[in-house]
Amino acid sequence: MLKNTSHRRLPNLQKLIIRQCIVIGALTAVLVFVSLSETTSISKDIHARLGELQEELVNTQKQFNTHLAWNNLTHQISLDATNFQLEFELLTIDPDHSTERVSGFVTRLREHHETLVTLPIPASQQANFTQLKSDLWTLEGIGLELLESPSSNARLWLYRDSIEFVDAIKQNTISINAENKAMSEALKQRIDGVVEQSRSDQEKLKKLLARHELIIIVISCVSFAIILIAFVLLFRHLRQRIVLLEQYAVDIARQDYKLPPFSSKDITGRLAIRMGLMARTIRKGLLTLQKSSEEIEELAYYDSLTGLENRRMFNENVEKAALLSHRYQEKYALLYLDLDSFKDINDKFGHDAGDMILKTVAERLHENLREEDSVARLGGDEFAILSRNSSIDNTDLANRILKALRVPIIKDGHKLEITSSLGIAILGEDADNLSDLMRYADMALYKAKESGRNTYHYFSEQLESIALKKAERIQDLTSAIENDQLELFYQTQHDIVDNRITGVEALVRWPHPEEGMIFPDEFVPLAEECGLIIALGEWIINRACRDGKYLHQLADSLTVAINLSTKQFDDPALMDKLVSSCQAHGLPHDKVELEITESLLINDMEGSVKTLEAMREKGFRIALDDFGTGYSSLFYLKNLPVNSIKIDKSFTAGLPSESKDSAIVNTTILLAHTLNLSVVAEGIENEEQLAYLQLVQCDTVQGYLLGKPQPLESLVEFLEKYPKSA
Repeated sequence: MLKNTSHRRLPNLQKLIIRQCIVIGALTAVLVFVSLSETTSISKDIHARLGELQEELVNTQKQFNTHLAWNNLTHQISLDATNFQLEFELLTIDPDHSTERVSGFVTRLREHHETLVTLPIPASQQANFTQLKSDLWTLEGIGLELLESPSSNARLWLYRDSIEFVDAIKQNTISINAENKAMSEALKQRIDGVVEQSRSDQEKLKKLLARHELIIIVISCVSFAIILIAFVLLFRHLRQRIVLLEQYAVDIARQDYKLPPFSSKDITGRLAIRMGLMARTIRKGLLTLQKSSEEIEELAYYDSLTGLENRRMFNENVEKAALLSHRYQEKYALLYLDLDSFKDINDKFGHDAGDMILKTVAERLHENLREEDSVARLGGDEFAILSRNSSIDNTDLANRILKALRVPIIKDGHKLEITSSLGIAILGEDADNLSDLMRYADMALYKAKESGRNTYHYFSEQLESIALKKAERIQDLTSAIENDQLELFYQTQHDIVDNRITGVEALVRWPHPEEGMIFPDEFVPLAEECGLIIALGEWIINRACRDGKYLHQLADSLTVAINLSTKQFDDPALMDKLVSSCQAHGLPHDKVELEITESLLINDMEGSVKTLEAMREKGFRIALDDFGTGYSSLFYLKNLPVNSIKIDKSFTAGLPSESKDSAIVNTTILLAHTLNLSVVAEGIENEEQLAYLQLVQCDTVQGYLLGKPQPLESLVEFLEKYPKSA
């Protein structure tokens, strides 16, 4: 149970952080608000004042420009009036003088009058401008009369009248200009005052901005200091929690379980609780691991199913025995045991039955061995025994073991009979190390299986010689396949009615450079055993399709029969290889006949049927070879999608004298024809056999009487000379 902690719990870290953040935010907000409020107020006043000054400056500038325009206009009026008077005098003195310039001045006086009418006139100069407009109007009228008066007398009187008005105009313009000048001076002083005030306000604004920048810097420094202090306080809280968490971890490591010094809502509190739970889980796991390690230690050296020693422990025992044998010249025997047909029983009755058999074998081996003997299960159905005995004792032990294992085992009402094969090698005599001893015992075991099984065999140098020769043969066969050193022979198949050649069967041969011609019954089983059968089969298919295309060009009715092995038939890539090879050489699929045996159908009847149906759909012909030599032949004949069956030569050899052979052949042909299948009889070697098969209406025959297996060149010559029908 958890104990109460002696120190008070710390406040929630999350709430503490939130409170600090609120305080920091509030202080910063107050400082910023105060600064911005003051700055905003002053800035607003200054901007309002600057706006007023700017408006006043604009208005004053407008008035100044207006007065300047008045000055220019009155000056121009005075100048034009004086020039008009001069032109008038010239015109009066010299009547023949042209009136063109007088007319121009009259026009300008009229324009000045119109301009004065449109200009805004200040109230202080209203009377002067009114008199000026009246004088201009009058002077304009005098000018017009002057242009219309032809006599010098009349012009003289008009000139005298104009003097008064010209003087009045000059006097008015002088008065107006004097007043405008005074007003312009006042406006200028006013503008200078506004500009000076604007400069003063701008200086105030600059000082305010500088003050504002200083305030911002102060606020930033104060805020940074506040945040720094807050982080220092936060790290102090974190350090305090880490120290307490470390102490709590030490306590629970000592199994001193107590409540953590944190709130369960706090993140460190949740971490502490999980640490406590994890510590108890780890301790529980360590106890379980300690117990499991003891079991693993046992499993490391003993087989879990049978309780016998495993390969690891047995190898150690053999190595120890090798040291004793070398030091004290003692002899130990290694008995390598393998159950015969165990896989068939396992597949038929299931793995439970297989496990029961292995346990029973282990018990029986224990019963027939001494305590000092070692027995181990090396894997699967393989067992090994290490015994310190003489040769006579080893023979007796082997016989006892074989006899004990032959006793049937009853499983669910089934009587399971098993046998075993033994290989024996002597430590200190055949070999002095583990690797060679196991290899020699395995050679002896293989020899025992070759001898018919349910027996034992001792290792001998002859076995090693055979094994070396076998290894060399495998290497030579591998090289022959890779280097295209094999050869296909072809045996013709003949129609029994007209003796027409309908096809050929491809038969592989191995022309060995040292041993001469080797037949398939010598190297095909070796290829199946060492895994070369797939490569060998692929070579045969490719070569047969190549030669088949050539034969098809000579006689388009010929088919090429290719034998398929069990492993080759189970190859998932077989169909692709057949199709690609036919495509590569241009051979139609219906010119290829695939010969299968009943033995390759035993393990998976349903899957085999699907594979054959797929081959038939591609156009390949299927022939059931060696018919009658396997099991359940009629069952296969009923269900398999085949085109023809081949009667094995073991049934045709006794024709026609052997009545049993005749009965089997007659029945097979009748049954095949009833099922719409053609029949090929193999092994025809004399005329009597051929005549009998003609009598019972066999379809096709094959044998030495009609044609021996021959290479492609000889077959081509044979076909060219062979009559088309007989």
